[in-house]
Amino acid sequence: MKNDTTILPFRQSGSIADPLTELAREGARRMLAEALKKPRRQMMRITQIQA
Repeated sequence: MKNDTTILPFRQSGSIADPLTELAREGARRMLAEALKKPRRQMMRITQIQA
């Protein structure tokens, strides 16, 4: 009798599956950081103009 059990490797939530995934994640982090900085810069400019 053959045992057809499939065993999948355990991956931790922070582990990287492959280099392309890490590259995509790093790019997304940078884009998000820039997107969050932009409104702050705009608010600082508005505050300086009103002062």
